[in-house]
Amino acid sequence: MSWRLMTAAAIGLLAACDTAEAPAPAPALAPSVAAPATAAPTEVAYPETYDWSWRPHGGSANLDFGDGDWAEGVSLFGLSCLPASGEVEMTWPGDEPPPARLTSGGESEVFAWASTAPLDHPVIAALSRSGALDVTTGDLITGPAQVTRLNAKAEGLTAVRAFFGYCETGATDPYGLTTQNGSSATPGS
Repeated sequence: MSWRLMTAAAIGLLAACDTAEAPAPAPALAPSVAAPATAAPTEVAYPETYDWSWRPHGGSANLDFGDGDWAEGVSLFGLSCLPASGEVEMTWPGDEPPPARLTSGGESEVFAWASTAPLDHPVIAALSRSGALDVTTGDLITGPAQVTRLNAKAEGLTAVRAFFGYCETGATDPYGLTTQNGSSATPGS
């Protein structure tokens, strides 16, 4: 067979392909397992007066978001640390409750109740800078879940920074920001 005959045959095949109808697309296959339906978490409301407060005591310190009554009050979320330990332990209400998703500054991770994390963990570091933390509890995969948005006010942010300074350096007032009770220091007080 000559090269001219082969070229003519190839051109003929290409022309036939160009005019042929394209095959119909394959029908979409139904997934074998339906994805779980997830609802947006329900936002938990709390009194407007709640804020972050910290208390150094007995060789450790606590940072709580709640009504500020460390001994008998309400705490929606808590952190504790030993001085200069470089890590925090976290808790939230309940008798050994299930894990919670903690989110701060665009960083997010699921933590077990009473677990520890280093101060440079992305979520913990973001909390130390911003004083803002979302705590999502409940069924984190299929719902229902609840989110508690813990946002520091001015005094609360001062308490957050003093607490993290204590966890890092061991000083009860590493930046000269607070009095012993966690409130903002003011000249002459």
